[in-house]
Amino acid sequence: DELYQTVFIRPYNALADFLATFDRDAVDGFGRSLARFFGRLGEAVRFTQTGQLNWNVAGIVGGLAIILIIVVIGRAA
Repeated sequence: DELYQTVFIRPYNALADFLATFDRDAVDGFGRSLARFFGRLGEAVRFTQTGQLNWNVAGIVGGLAIILIIVVIGRAA
């Protein structure tokens, strides 16, 4: 029984403990960090959601201008 415990059970339990800790801290921690990041990003850009059409058009035109500038600079290089 002691040999079986030493060869199979203890290494298995150690691996299981390591993987459970890794899952809890690294995998779940990454997910929580990602959720926190996007939550803060949403809070930061919430002011842009006014519901007024003129601001929406201004945002679209501004974004299009930025894209066109990037394309023109890309072709010049």
